[in-house]
Amino acid sequence: VMLEDEFGVPLIRRERRFQGLTQEGERIVRWAERILADRESMRQEVGALRTGLSGRLTLGVIPTAAPAM
Repeated sequence: VMLEDEFGVPLIRRERRFQGLTQEGERIVRWAERILADRESMRQEVGALRTGLSGRLTLGVIPTAAPAM
């Protein structure tokens, strides 16, 4: 099923050649970018759960609170 059929709106301005995206098409591209970014974040998070967290943690401490740290 094409997205244009599913949403019932044209997503691409067409003549003989590609003329650009419609307003709806541009909005769908932004949604797709967010979905792909979320997918990558999910993949990284699941990987971290499987292998344990890794990375560098930096804490800022007020000098008078340093003994408690």
